Amino acid sequence: MGGRVVKMEWLERFDAAVAEGEARGEVRGEARGTSLGEKKQLVNQVCRKLRKGKTVEQIAEDLDESIDVIKGICKVAADFAPDYDAEKVFEVIKLQKTA
Repeated sequence: MGGRVVKMEWLERFDAAVAEGEARGEVRGEARGTSLGEKKQLVNQVCRKLRKGKTVEQIAEDLDESIDVIKGICKVAADFAPDYDAEKVFEVIKLQKTA
């Protein structure tokens, strides 16, 4: 019977470890999703302002963002002018970050 108790204790520890790993994964996934959502929103805002003819400096000031960040988005967005399709711009930026 002692072997059965050890096996049950091991299974309980294993189940607890799996649950902990899943919880950590959920936290990381939520954080990554939030970060991507914020970046996507910024790209949408930049593209909207580019369609209105605003400069990099104006956009950076309007959005309270660094000029370097806005320049990077605008550089990618230029390939999608004059429509500045935010979805396409965001996909390119996402691919650049993973490459």
